[in-house]
Amino acid sequence: SLDLIAHIAEGSFRDAAKMLEIVSLEGDTSPEAVQKSLGVTNDVNDLLISLATNNPTDALTWVTKAAEQGSDFKFIIEQLLSVLHIELLGKYKIEKGSPKLASLTVKQIALFISLLQKAYGQLRISPITSLPLEIAIVEYCTQQETNIKN
Repeated sequence: SLDLIAHIAEGSFRDAAKMLEIVSLEGDTSPEAVQKSLGVTNDVNDLLISLATNNPTDALTWVTKAAEQGSDFKFIIEQLLSVLHIELLGKYKIEKGSPKLASLTVKQIALFISLLQKAYGQLRISPITSLPLEIAIVEYCTQQETNIKN
């Protein structure tokens, strides 16, 4: 729980102290409760499976629900990048990838990583916190549909 707070606070003592105060007022310091209190979602696998099956509707629905729960999209994109990084290395037998994402090719993984990095950079300037991730999803799925048609 403290690692999560430190990660989200990004070295800001004031932010970390505020988060610690929020968590302590709620009384439950389990990792799940801390994630909920801080608006952090833990399971990006459903989102990635939607993308692996080229299902933009499910992916965008997942993002909408995360936004309604007050999730931290910076943290979500970081989680997605971390999982995709492992998947990319798994394709080259450096790490062990997830069997659920085995259908993704190296090209697809690299494309989505690139789109997520772009979305990550746009988070600070976006008036809608979920919008950069939504645009990345739409661009990814649109490119996949184009590739299927060709």
